[in-house]
Amino acid sequence: MLRLHRLTRRFSGMDHPAVDHLDLDIAAGEVVALAGASGSGKTTTLRLIAGFDRPDGGEVVVEGRTVAGDAAFVPPERRNVGVVFQDFALFPHLTVERNVAFGISDARGREQRRRVADLLELAGIPELAGRYPHEISGGQQQRVALARALAPRPDIILLDEPFSNLDHTCTHRLLSETRQLLKGSGATAVVVTHDRYEAFTLADRIAVLDSGRLEQIGPAEEIYASPATRHVAEFAGSASFVPVWRAADEWTSPLGPVPDDVAIVPARSGGHLAVVRPHQVEVTCGPCHDAEHNARILDVSFLGAVLAVRAEVAWDTGAEDLLVHVHGPMDGLHARAPARVDWTQRRTGRDAPDEARVAPSGVLR
Repeated sequence: MLRLHRLTRRFSGMDHPAVDHLDLDIAAGEVVALAGASGSGKTTTLRLIAGFDRPDGGEVVVEGRTVAGDAAFVPPERRNVGVVFQDFALFPHLTVERNVAFGISDARGREQRRRVADLLELAGIPELAGRYPHEISGGQQQRVALARALAPRPDIILLDEPFSNLDHTCTHRLLSETRQLLKGSGATAVVVTHDRYEAFTLADRIAVLDSGRLEQIGPAEEIYASPATRHVAEFAGSASFVPVWRAADEWTSPLGPVPDDVAIVPARSGGHLAVVRPHQVEVTCGPCHDAEHNARILDVSFLGAVLAVRAEVAWDTGAEDLLVHVHGPMDGLHARAPARVDWTQRRTGRDAPDEARVAPSGVLR
């Protein structure tokens, strides 16, 4: 459905291209999130797909047709691409029904009314047809904007940070409803977001960008459990990083041999690091011999279901802060207390705890 081949965009004054030889293939009906921090190239990529900007190299292919490349540039209005902007861009003087109908104004009256009614039903807002944008909530406006973008049956729909202006107290419900709407319409969608929770909940696959380059693409579970780089690991969720090295046929660390479920990524300065998720280590406090202490607690934060414990682990050549999630109260758990931190799997002799297998969208943000 959508193919980006060595797509490149440069801006003057930048040390590196905003989009740097990006290769990406998206299948029909797939929802893909372009994720990353500000400046990663995700919004520039969306603009290149939409036709709002011209690439300096590479090509954009939609449904087998090259819409941007060396000898071709199809303007936005002829690409059959729908866009949901960050501020929704609804027409304030038109009702919800007329906003949705705007993109299919050339359709016959009966056909237009049927299409609009179907989309309002799909979006779960048929009762809002006669209201104006200022009379409905931000979440309802977002669904109107999405229905309007879907009305002309675009080949691809692009969503640019669609939840950034909404109240986060209702975001989870809106994410679920938006995914249902996209999947129910059969649309091929590209969603730009800097928020991993949005990416994990909405997308079939997540493309993590950094400095204009694609670092990794895959489903949420793969991005979380098997990150390719430190940047991807940091995007995917809470993580600490411990230096590791090869000893015989296994990776080992200051905490001992590294369990199989712990991801290993290249260190930026050379060597390798273990990506330590909070559920993969445990902290032991209370009475124990000094020889058993390998850490010192720095702080403890209450997060509801768990306590977040940050501990400094020392070894021969330095020290590292690790984040540990502790379930329930623990005696002696306070700042400056001596403690011991170990791999959960190694200490218990069992598989990683159940929380390690929770879908990434359920992992603490």
